[in-house]
Amino acid sequence: MIKAISIKNFKSVLDTRFELGRVNVFIGENGCGKTNILEAIAMASAAKEGRLDVEGMYSKGIRVARPELLMSSFYRKKQHDEIKITISAKEADTDLEIASTLIPEDYDLLTKWNEKEKNLENKLLGEIIGEIFSSQGSVEATSVMELLERRMSASPAVKEFQLLKSQNAYLPLLGYVIYSPNTKSLRGIYSESKKEPLGINGENLDLLINSFNPNEQEELTFHIRRLISWLEDVEHDEYDMYKQFGLKLGKSSSRLYFRDRFMGKQNNLFSAENANEGILHLLFYLALMISRRTPSFLAIDNIETALNPRLCTEIMCSLCELAPKKSKQMLITTHNPAVLDGLNLFDDEIRLFEVFRSDKGHTDVRRIQFREGKPLPAKLSELWMSGHLGAVPANF
Repeated sequence: MIKAISIKNFKSVLDTRFELGRVNVFIGENGCGKTNILEAIAMASAAKEGRLDVEGMYSKGIRVARPELLMSSFYRKKQHDEIKITISAKEADTDLEIASTLIPEDYDLLTKWNEKEKNLENKLLGEIIGEIFSSQGSVEATSVMELLERRMSASPAVKEFQLLKSQNAYLPLLGYVIYSPNTKSLRGIYSESKKEPLGINGENLDLLINSFNPNEQEELTFHIRRLISWLEDVEHDEYDMYKQFGLKLGKSSSRLYFRDRFMGKQNNLFSAENANEGILHLLFYLALMISRRTPSFLAIDNIETALNPRLCTEIMCSLCELAPKKSKQMLITTHNPAVLDGLNLFDDEIRLFEVFRSDKGHTDVRRIQFREGKPLPAKLSELWMSGHLGAVPANF
């Protein structure tokens, strides 16, 4: 699991470091740099996959811009010409650290970035990732480990591959993606992301759910029924037959359907095209966490979108429960105080961070902690709204 992140010279982040738990929630005023932090990690992930071109960065959820805008540029401060992201992890009893120093090939919008230096482990890892990507078109941590094990058993250069095997702790970084679902993509009306098996905006949600094994399906049904009182069932119309009965216009590629338990059996089935947007977002988050095919290390930007405040609290309870069970590690940003009421901050694996900008405009991160055994004076949502946690505008 990733234990700490250090970011230097990326957008509004000049120099910051923070330690992660399993579920990590970031709050702060608009424009303070929450998404910049998620994107910096995505840059490190793209670097390890050897995909620092525009398409590779965009598929990670990075808002691509000219290099001068991706590197920190503050008033009366000389601009550096490189970005440095350091990832710390723990493998068995060993603390590991790997740094990516990134430089642009040129200074136009479509330029590719490169790692400035690569040590032996990074060169070998890059070789394996390149081989897998050229044959599969995508890279998963499991495929890297499988190829690594085969090479180690066949190669006399055991020492080199032992060095590479130490990179096991960083393999989750390979699949890291910033998810930001939108309703049209979840409905199957709009599709842009090519990310498999689940697009960063919610594309292919129906196909992912259809790939669930019985245990995954049972977990998904349990959690979604707990959250949505009117829901009887979620169905996948594998052969798109319901369209012939006029249950959707055909503008949607999604084959998801929902049954309302309060409606008559002749008229209780409706498509993702007609579904309430809240259930689509909830289904997306649950499927993302439950699936064995989605990344083990991931980010969700603005998780509160389309959700009732009480649902924000409850979905966080579900995600915090599922994360250790499914071996997922999450970074989440939010502007809704109700999200915080789903967090147990006395569990060290669940962490809350304030993201803020200093008096010089630099983005920094502060972990919000409370003394164990001492009850909170109010709900976390109330503490945030009243300004006791920071993370609110101070200019009015």
